[in-house]
Amino acid sequence: MYQITTTNVFDKRFANLKKTFNLTDDEAGDAIETLKYTMKILKRDGKLPRNGNNSHDPDGPFYDHELTDEPWIGFNEYHILGNLLVVYYKIESKKTIRFTTITTHKELRNGSLM
Repeated sequence: MYQITTTNVFDKRFANLKKTFNLTDDEAGDAIETLKYTMKILKRDGKLPRNGNNSHDPDGPFYDHELTDEPWIGFNEYHILGNLLVVYYKIESKKTIRFTTITTHKELRNGSLM
């Protein structure tokens, strides 16, 4: 079991998901449901599920992967809704996962937490 922590940025974005990302009610509901589901899995397993060998998406339904560009080296990112991404940092030795932000590809490429 992993300990889950969140940043103030993550909490603010989660609380204002619909407004911040201009989502419909249905999209916001789906994103929140998916986020809560994935957080439970990460807390339990420390990783998100991967698809089987027959899939065209080897990284699983959430495309969870490590980021390799500055300033995000060492962070992971996964998709909860189209271009809506969750960024987190895992400290394996402490069994801790810190949710950093909810963002888009454009913001991620700009290197911004906001």
